[in-house]
Amino acid sequence: MRKSEPGDYVNGLISDIERGSTLDGPGIRTVVFLKGCPLSCVWCHNPETLLPAPQPVWEAGRCAACGQCAAACPTETLSLGLDGMRFPPAEVCGTCAMPCVQACPNAALTVCGERVEAEAVLKTIRRDAPFYAESGGGVTFSGGEPLAQAAFVTALAQACRENGIHTALDTSCFAPWPVLSGLLPWTDLLLCDLKMFDSARHRQLTGVPSNGILENIRRADAAGCPIWIRRPVIPGVNDSPEDMEVTADFAATLRHLERFELLPFNAFAGLKYRKIGRPFPLAGSTPPILETQDLLTGILRSRGLPCP
Repeated sequence: MRKSEPGDYVNGLISDIERGSTLDGPGIRTVVFLKGCPLSCVWCHNPETLLPAPQPVWEAGRCAACGQCAAACPTETLSLGLDGMRFPPAEVCGTCAMPCVQACPNAALTVCGERVEAEAVLKTIRRDAPFYAESGGGVTFSGGEPLAQAAFVTALAQACRENGIHTALDTSCFAPWPVLSGLLPWTDLLLCDLKMFDSARHRQLTGVPSNGILENIRRADAAGCPIWIRRPVIPGVNDSPEDMEVTADFAATLRHLERFELLPFNAFAGLKYRKIGRPFPLAGSTPPILETQDLLTGILRSRGLPCP
């Protein structure tokens, strides 16, 4: 394992490590979820990874509504209402030692976010090496946004390469190009979460424009990195045929595109928002109807794109 400085291991902030995944790249994979993301997508299905700091998470089924957590909160703004747990503002919550978690007698409050050394994460990744070899899998760095912790991810990706483990980077591609390009030599597959093509609409829905994202994808393709584009399909939000047409035209110019996936909206993400005390922006939304999914798939295939 390479070190950032003599005597110091590279460390990062993660929310979880999921083993045995078949949804985030080829084969059986270990997915390392990193905390912190510069985007604020209204449909985010991992809202617990947005904050670049540890934070409390509430499990309603374990809660006895005893009030001990609220009594322990140093800001005196934590409370339990009919709509669930209400935490202090994100810029405040988690900056303390989280005495609310220690005060809970039923472990209904836990901490999401752990600072770990790359060496410790690599040990977990190595455990499933036989499954990677058998299935053509490997490790996927996801989040959150892995490019927001580029030094940590680079150290892990380099170590995986040295151990013969396939690496995939699940990213919005929103970062300065030198950050992304620095990771490409250690990345076997780029999973690009391209939310929408139109830059103004992209900014409205995610908080950032798409023009830099599109340019980074073009540059990664020119560098020869294998690419999968993954597009979440949110009914009434980003499922217009017009935007898919221009997205498909863009994708058709990529020489190293191996796959274009359409990912149906998952309303179960609302449960995660409740756990961190945030309102779900798309409450009441439903998955895309089959006809819309078929229409968008047809647009991709009309350009000869590899769409499952």
